[in-house]
Amino acid sequence: MGLLMLLSEHLGEDLGEHVKSTDKSADTCIEAMDLQGPVVLVAHGKVLTATLFSLAIGGKETTKVTNPLSGVCVWFAAYYVFNLQYPEKAPALLEFIQRIFLGINPDCGTKRQKMKGKKSAVNPVVLKLAGEMSNFENDWAL
Repeated sequence: MGLLMLLSEHLGEDLGEHVKSTDKSADTCIEAMDLQGPVVLVAHGKVLTATLFSLAIGGKETTKVTNPLSGVCVWFAAYYVFNLQYPEKAPALLEFIQRIFLGINPDCGTKRQKMKGKKSAVNPVVLKLAGEMSNFENDWAL
């Protein structure tokens, strides 16, 4: 989760668009939370230390997982399984995960909302960060 926080900050997005937290001790009903966006990962407790995560799609809880990596995988996969577009307010984090971590680079099209005046199918912020990261690629050998 810390990596998602770092990437969100670097990409200029609010992680709160994707991940919400709720008090672990409270019996908070997910449907009662203000969940913006098509798919939201809800951390039960503090985001960095939570051991239980719920996935909410359309404001309704769909599944629970017990570790952050599974939570992120289920959260990201939901966009593809249900053929949803990335949220308009914060698409760069999801596009970064798609293109850089998972290597999903379609020839055409994007899950990002269409932007007026954009010529590239790839988010320019994601492209810039990927270029900066490529400076650190090396074939390490002893």
